[in-house]
This record gives sequence, C-alpha cells and structure tokens, in this order.
Amino acid sequence: MDTPHQPDQHPAHPAVMFGPWRKSSYSNGGDNCVEVAETTDGRIGVWDSKSPGQAPHVHSRRAWTAFLAGVCSGGFEADGFSR
Repeated sequence: MDTPHQPDQHPAHPAVMFGPWRKSSYSNGGDNCVEVAETTDGRIGVWDSKSPGQAPHVHSRRAWTAFLAGVCSGGFEADGFSR
C-alpha cells in the first residue's frame, strides 16, 4: 500500500527532509498505523497515517531513545492493556 507522501518529504512538513518511513509492526498493513522516519539531520519523525494532513512530530534522537526505553520497560502501559 502506498503512503500519501514521498519517501523523502511530508507535505505537511515540507521544510524537513525524511528518510524512508517505516510502519509499526502492530499496524498489520492497514491505514491505522504509526510511521517513523529519520530526518536528514538525525532527528526522528513520527507520523499517524490516520491524519495525512497533519505534520509529523519531530523529536531529537535522545528524546526518541528515552521514549523507546520507557516503552520497553513498561512505563506507558495502561490498566488492562498487555502486550
């Protein structure tokens, strides 16, 4: 399935150049997914495909690494939710 943006740029964030977008493994190939890409200056872009007109959230590599560490340690799990 094609994404609604070019692999190097997002139309809602044209000043930032992104590498290839990768879909979440939890998306099951559908349209409701989170995609992640690295910018040409080393930041991380996060984009929700349900909102194609919205700009990706862009984070420093340090912030993204801290977020992933929190996810992996279970720091963001909601009551009643399990992986």
